[in-house]
Amino acid sequence: MLEIKFFVDNYLPIKTIAEYCYCPKAGLYMLLGWENDDNNIFLYEGSLYHKNLNKINIKYRENKKQLKNMLVFNHKYKIFGFCDLVEVNKNLTIPIEYKAGYPRINFFHKIQLTLQSLCLEEMLKKEIDFGYIYFYKINKRKKVIINKFLKDYAVKKINEFRELIKNIDFNNKINGCKKKGCSYFYVDSIPSMIYH
Repeated sequence: MLEIKFFVDNYLPIKTIAEYCYCPKAGLYMLLGWENDDNNIFLYEGSLYHKNLNKINIKYRENKKQLKNMLVFNHKYKIFGFCDLVEVNKNLTIPIEYKAGYPRINFFHKIQLTLQSLCLEEMLKKEIDFGYIYFYKINKRKKVIINKFLKDYAVKKINEFRELIKNIDFNNKINGCKKKGCSYFYVDSIPSMIYH
């Protein structure tokens, strides 16, 4: 069996957990560093939009403080990642995730936002009740209520992903979602000879 090297002290990236919720195969490959962005038009388009967000900066806009590309982490669940934007307005702290695609919120988008909120809650010692998904194509935000169900589901997926990693056997086929938007739609299995 292949030993997977985790990040420092077994912390998992939010991006890979969210990808795992979309497609287990894609989440695992992403964790291994086998990203396939160049062969997927949806991911390529998203990476172009995100280039503007890759620098940390702070802006003030209409009495709101905006922190772009903010590092967030949660020690309890051992996860970390980057929020595209965190907006602070009086007592409210709002995570905002940027998406290049069409203006519909998928469940795994909600999970990504929820994972970010779990990090912010621990870091700031305050409840995060909602966030936004910002869609480039329409230049608008859509609100996502971050409730107990989403938080419990996100924690369940963190634990599930850890179990998959711990018990993975690359001699067996890795199940995927088979959605055309998945960057690994055309990859059926990993050749086991690489690992022997």
